[in-house]
Order: sequence, then C-alpha cells, then structure tokens
Amino acid sequence: MSGPGGAWRADVLASARTDGLHVALEAQLAALTAYDITARTERMAAYGIRSCWFSDRSRIPWLGEMPVT
Repeated sequence: MSGPGGAWRADVLASARTDGLHVALEAQLAALTAYDITARTERMAAYGIRSCWFSDRSRIPWLGEMPVT
C-alpha cells in the first residue's frame, strides 16, 4: 500500500472501521539503520499512519526506538 505520490509505502496496512485507525505492519528483513527506520516511521505518521516493525534478525539496531515485535 502506498501513500499519495509515493510519500510512503507499507508492507501491510491494517485499518479499523470504527475509528479510522491505520497501522502499517512492516516486515524488515534487510539491515537498516535506526535513522532509516525513524525517517520511514515519521513519513507515515505525517499521514496519520502508525507503524509496527517486525524483524527476523537477532541484532536490531533500532530495537527500543520503534514499536517492534
């Protein structure tokens, strides 16, 4: 799912019918820095999209800085 003009892209976008809540579920398999993850999260937040990041890596540099599972 992409935002207007490609401003952001979510792997999966979950939406609640009752209150309009939107959450991007992001499966991050490639190595990214905390700066990159923060920038992507902030771009989505500017459009009212919350995010939750998933990773299969044992060492995640952005663990604790973003909602992650």
